[in-house]
Amino acid sequence: MGERWSIDQIPYINGGSDGDPNVTNVEVNAVRELYGPRVPAVLLSSQEACFGHSGGQAGALGAALTTLMIARGEVCPTAGCERPAADLSFDPIPGTSSRPLGFDYALSFTYQTGGLKAVILLGSPDAT
Repeated sequence: MGERWSIDQIPYINGGSDGDPNVTNVEVNAVRELYGPRVPAVLLSSQEACFGHSGGQAGALGAALTTLMIARGEVCPTAGCERPAADLSFDPIPGTSSRPLGFDYALSFTYQTGGLKAVILLGSPDAT
């Protein structure tokens, strides 16, 4: 992100975890590293369980969905998450309803064990 974007401009992450405890742990650690003490204010949801786990394709779908969420001003809940794990340091948007959020930038994570790992910064065309 360099000096052009600040992590404070990014209130949402489309995560890549499918609920596996090991993958969720990787995601928790990545978010803590990126956001530091601001972690509790970060929204992170994942729809990976809906897409399947073929790295490149899941990454493309995650990026497309994240772009759609930015355009609509709402974020989708985490697929299949009714009761989040107690030790999460971010809001995983549990339940079945979208949550309104006016935002211009988001991160989209994708990774698979032993394979592809990527983070994409996505932004609204209206972002300054």
